Amino acid sequence: MKCLKPQHPLLTVLASALLACTSEAMAGSCFDIDSTTQTLNFGASLANASLTIPADTPNGTVVYQDTLQGTSHHWLCRENARYGIFLDPKFGTPAQLATTLPLGKTGLSFRLWIASMNRYEFAAGMIPAGTGYHVGAGGYRLEIVKTGELTSQVKVDAGYLGSLKSDDLILKKLNLTNPIVLNAASCQTPSVPVAMGDDYQLHEFRDAGAKSRTVRFDIALNQCQTGINKVTYSLKATTPVIDRAKGIVALNSGSSAIRETLLESLSLSTTHQTALSAPLSEDEIHLLLGKTPGKQWSIWLTERMRDFLKAKKLNLLYVSSGVDAQVWRLYNTAPVVGDFPKAMLNRLESLKRNNTSNLQEICLTHASDGPSQLYIHS
Repeated sequence: MKCLKPQHPLLTVLASALLACTSEAMAGSCFDIDSTTQTLNFGASLANASLTIPADTPNGTVVYQDTLQGTSHHWLCRENARYGIFLDPKFGTPAQLATTLPLGKTGLSFRLWIASMNRYEFAAGMIPAGTGYHVGAGGYRLEIVKTGELTSQVKVDAGYLGSLKSDDLILKKLNLTNPIVLNAASCQTPSVPVAMGDDYQLHEFRDAGAKSRTVRFDIALNQCQTGINKVTYSLKATTPVIDRAKGIVALNSGSSAIRETLLESLSLSTTHQTALSAPLSEDEIHLLLGKTPGKQWSIWLTERMRDFLKAKKLNLLYVSSGVDAQVWRLYNTAPVVGDFPKAMLNRLESLKRNNTSNLQEICLTHASDGPSQLYIHS
């Protein structure tokens, strides 16, 4: 091994810092032993072409790949050094030892598979000093991966991506010879109002697990782009989800169906009272309907039921049958309540006479000087 020898003693210190042996090319703390910088130009097949994938393609999907053959490298490092892929700063800063490197804020990233090492190469990280670093010749595969949300069209300009380096010693330069133009394919789907029905009867839902009738509907797929092989959809509930697996959601809190269901449950829990029984718990209120002992109807109101009535501003009334119908207010949630309208009594009596078969549940409204009153008969 020949080394250049300084001719002037006064310059010995300076010359020793600047001159190197001819068998090694110096680059920081790492030196090539048998290595030449190679430039890999990926993306030749992208010339005058664009890529199209569905907009909801899962993250981690490889949307493009290209493989080139690379030469071998043999080098040494006299000190601890940084080795790996040094990403062009314009694309961002990858995490240390990451194998997927971002391409800016495009929603795309890239990774480099080195066949001779049987792994995806890491972003730059520290390696110890050593004399036997080697990367064999073989395939280098560039993969473009979806890693985030995509706009309708994504473009990554052609040019420099980064380098595979050991400190300042450049092993491979990674270039993109053609831009990546990626179209996120989708369909336009207009809103679909679905008429679920407005003629349900409360007795259809008396049993636990009872379901409404099946209502079929169609969705329109408009302006679908090339590249879509299947369509998936999801339904987002606007009310709290009760059972996600079974697809059960709560009714709207303002829905009259909740009130009707409550009153139906009260009606079903009413029993014919032949003898007075003690409350089942201290939070229950016992209501008796009717005047004749032994021929009365009994209702038990729990504390939770009363809290619900207060929250929904519901009052309970009992209307006796017969010509001279009378009204008893069983439970009031307001401190002051008015008289039950005589007109409502007449309407109830008329309905009983003329439409007895459909008198299982009826909703009646009554206009007054104050807020309109809704009466639900069950």
